Amino acid sequence: MKNISLADVGQYFNIPLTQEKKISVIATMEEPSPVCPFAQQIQTVLNETGDILLSNGFPSLGHFILSIIEREKQNQNIASCLVESLAKAFPALRDITIWEGEGYFFFYNLFFFFLFLSFFL
Repeated sequence: MKNISLADVGQYFNIPLTQEKKISVIATMEEPSPVCPFAQQIQTVLNETGDILLSNGFPSLGHFILSIIEREKQNQNIASCLVESLAKAFPALRDITIWEGEGYFFFYNLFFFFLFLSFFL
């Protein structure tokens, strides 16, 4: 994940990175597509996640999650431990909203992360 390129993101997620723009009757040129910034954000998150994982000695996100599960086997609140550990480790999973000067965490991204994982369990 640390070294995933923008082209890889476009290919893996089927995101068009460029579009053709007609500049004359017989000529066109390529320009970034309107969804290219979204692909760049995905790339940034994946690169950051890979960097965090590797700097903490984990070859993959799966290894990170399994280490939490192993560590918290006896704990009755393993789900809350997973949420806390993932939110602390990865900035992309920290959903905070400021309301009346106070920060509130919603963990919206974590909810969808676990929902996605549930399809594979």
